[in-house]
Amino acid sequence: MRMWMIDPQLMCNKHLLNEHVGTHLLEDSVKKKRSIGALMERGQVDLSKVGERHDILATEMHDRGMNHQSPIDQGTDWSGGIVNEYDSVVELKSRCIDCRSRIVEAELALSSAMGTES
Repeated sequence: MRMWMIDPQLMCNKHLLNEHVGTHLLEDSVKKKRSIGALMERGQVDLSKVGERHDILATEMHDRGMNHQSPIDQGTDWSGGIVNEYDSVVELKSRCIDCRSRIVEAELALSSAMGTES
């Protein structure tokens, strides 16, 4: 279980789907009072954003033509943990060639749009 918390357009299908499944696993773990303290200590989850993040991921899945039919409990007031988005980008770029390609492409597009491309 891990929340990357970066723009889902920057993630490959595998990481997009894995984070989506992770939101459901987090929901289940919290409801069943399972310990997720280690995930929070490592900065891998932000419980206050599970529902919102799930919906953002589901929208991206839909935009990619994937079938999504698993709602998440939006009424639960959870808190704890924080995820550093910059660290997530660095980690995904080093871990996954497909994510790295998407991230680099987005960085180049942004650089070009800002007129800072070398």
